[in-house]
Amino acid sequence: MKNKGLENFLKSFSSQKRIVLASRIMALLLAAAFLTYGIARGEVQIVLQKAIRVCMECVGLG
Repeated sequence: MKNKGLENFLKSFSSQKRIVLASRIMALLLAAAFLTYGIARGEVQIVLQKAIRVCMECVGLG
């Protein structure tokens, strides 16, 4: 069974708008993939440590 609502929604866009929409969705998926990859590698802790170091330097404690 096809989703008529989705088909009608996509048909309401011009060809150029569909390309822009597809590009945005692809960019969002790529960003999510990179976030997942960074989290899996343990980069969260490294980024947090660097952020703390920068903040301490700005306050004058580092």
